[in-house]
Parts: sequence; C-alpha cells; structure tokens
Amino acid sequence: MTPGSPAVRDWRCVDISIAVDTSDWNYGTALFDSGLSASYIRFDEQTTAQLHTTPVSENNNTYRVLTNSSTIKMRVGKGPDYIGNYTVRVDDTKNAVKTV
Repeated sequence: MTPGSPAVRDWRCVDISIAVDTSDWNYGTALFDSGLSASYIRFDEQTTAQLHTTPVSENNNTYRVLTNSSTIKMRVGKGPDYIGNYTVRVDDTKNAVKTV
C-alpha cells in the first residue's frame, strides 16, 4: 500500500531492474497488472539515447517505441535474491513480446 493511503485496493509497487539490449541496468519500481493489454517503461535521457527506438504517433502525441527484436531484461525484487528474472524480445510482426 502507498504510505498513508486510505484506499482499500491500492496496489503496491515492487523493486525492478531493467536493461534493454546493451544499456546499463536501470533501477526503479514497477506495478504489474495482468489486466492491461500494453506496458510502458520510462527511462532517463542517458539510457534513452542508447536505445534503438522508432517514433509512433497516436492521439496527437509522438512516442518512441522499442524497435523489432529489442531484448528487454528484467529482475524483480532486490538483489541478490530476486523473485523473478525475465528476458523478452519485441516482436513487431505480432504486436507482442516473446519470452526468450
């Protein structure tokens, strides 16, 4: 729960480390919700400059999305005892990611 939150259904974030392709590991928090059809990751400017992205326009906004075959590595929890290690690859042909 968020500290001080009165909400009964407030969700708790977990610690996460994320690296894309050859980028350095980025540390932050994540909120997992299996009911969503899309995922979003925000990186600092230094990491963003290292990523291979493609601009996509939607609703009068332009976003940068990872290119096909980008590999995303995620470690959930605090090391060295992570509760999950995942590697997925972007697959633009199916508008999805695949577990590697």
